[in-house]
Amino acid sequence: MELDPGAVVGGRYVVQGLLGRGGMGAVHAAVDTKFGVEVALKVAAAAGDPRAFRARFVREARIGNRLGRASGFVRAFDWGELEADAARLWLALDLVPGATPLDLVGGEREARLDRLVTAAALVGRAHEQGVIHRDVKPSNFLVGADGAVWLSDFGLAKVDDGQRDLFDDLDQDEVTRSLEAMGTPRYMAPEQFDDAKRVDRRADVYSLGVMLYHALTGAFPYGSGRLGELIRGHERVRLGKEPPPRARDRAPDLDPDLDDVCARALAVDPAARFATVDDLLAALKAARPRRRRRAPSVATRRRAAAPPPAPASLPPTVSMRPGPSPGQQEYVNDVDGSVLLWVPPATFVMGARDDAAEEAEGPPHRVELTRGFFIARTPVTWAQYERFCQASGRPLPGRAFDTVAAAPGAPDPLVLAGPDHPVFNVTWEDAQAYCWWAGLRLPTEAEWELAARGDDGRPYPWGFEPPDATRLNAREHPGWGGQSTSPAGAFAAGASPVGALDLAGNVWEWVEDAWERYRRQARTDPLTKGEAASLRVARGGSWNTPGARCRATTRRPMPRHGRSSNLGFRAALSAP
Repeated sequence: MELDPGAVVGGRYVVQGLLGRGGMGAVHAAVDTKFGVEVALKVAAAAGDPRAFRARFVREARIGNRLGRASGFVRAFDWGELEADAARLWLALDLVPGATPLDLVGGEREARLDRLVTAAALVGRAHEQGVIHRDVKPSNFLVGADGAVWLSDFGLAKVDDGQRDLFDDLDQDEVTRSLEAMGTPRYMAPEQFDDAKRVDRRADVYSLGVMLYHALTGAFPYGSGRLGELIRGHERVRLGKEPPPRARDRAPDLDPDLDDVCARALAVDPAARFATVDDLLAALKAARPRRRRRAPSVATRRRAAAPPPAPASLPPTVSMRPGPSPGQQEYVNDVDGSVLLWVPPATFVMGARDDAAEEAEGPPHRVELTRGFFIARTPVTWAQYERFCQASGRPLPGRAFDTVAAAPGAPDPLVLAGPDHPVFNVTWEDAQAYCWWAGLRLPTEAEWELAARGDDGRPYPWGFEPPDATRLNAREHPGWGGQSTSPAGAFAAGASPVGALDLAGNVWEWVEDAWERYRRQARTDPLTKGEAASLRVARGGSWNTPGARCRATTRRPMPRHGRSSNLGFRAALSAP
């Protein structure tokens, strides 16, 4: 299954060398000559039924391609059979530079638990997409050189019954029969040895329980992990002949609450386990603080805490310089390099009366901001966000415009945004985390609109003139519109009264506010409690929004966990 360097696969992938071997094949580093990028190339030979082997490979490619459109999953984007040997199939995957397996034994226990929580969250996100991994183990989590964690290898994955319509050309039952009792034994749930067809999400919860036990104790719950020993151990616990393994037996200093969480995740009976990964993570979060023996340092508290409810104010790590307008001052944040412009206090009319968009923008209402603030000149770029991910270990989101349909003049779906383009595919929580890291915050909706239009009632940041190609990147732009983002700050003619750029078009921008807050001021139909908790506001329009809709008053609701290739953010800062 190993290929020689220089071998060409699929007419476009040139093998560079071997990355590793496993039970399912070998993985090579290769160069995609079509796009000039490095990829990982997995090659495997049929073992057993060739029909089931091919079906498994196709399903791995389909699942990997679907999940890989979101950050944190290794994307599959091409597959085929070797020209010289039709019994060997290949799969082209995203390459994670400098990848190493997830480490659950190195460092302090709290650091190991942090790494486990990051990995478990990816499994939970796969479940949200209807995919049960069935081979959750440390080696299938790849940690890149930048510290980001990626979930890989969907060769044994199963699609939830509710999602079968998305894979209706694959014979899942046939593939599942061929995978009876397949996986890595020491991480497999007991039910995987009996009937792979009845395995559900709780099997992945069990595997995470094994990883948790290993992170807490450095050992495994059922000895050496040999198949016979595991099956006998499960059966003795099931029959009550032996007590279930407890992490505290091997780590006496372990907090009892953590021990209970681990034991429940490892329950032999699926009905006794956590029903979902989210339940496991919630239990871990509740159990971990109670084990701390002393207060953490100020630096540790800052790293661990959620973004504070109070606005960030001007820190000592910011230097002042003249702004773009006479008498104006701007500040450069030393952490991320953001240039922040001063916006003085003002009373202005927020919203607009527009029959076509009244639900989003109106009715107009007067708002008084009694305190000035700073707002970033441009949205946060990919280069800035990458530095944040490297410093925090947060996964870098996907930066390809894979939602763009192929059309004359449109970019290829695999084109990546440049480092000077606005970051996108970030959730509201991602934006909050970045701002907290940088000592900044998201602007409120009122602050965003004041920075975009001033107090003279203009509909667009630049004034009352209609949009054109010199002022913004919107759907009609001849170079970028309807295709992709443009470099941040590329349209100087579109500057707002305070000098901020890209407040119309390019990317929608997250703001601090919940969607309900504005509606309560402007209308009389508040959302339900659940809706209000999940929806946040995005402002300004994007590269695929009609230019006429990219007004300073344009707004839309977005789920706080939502990601999109046209949604980013910019930062703000309170006055000292």
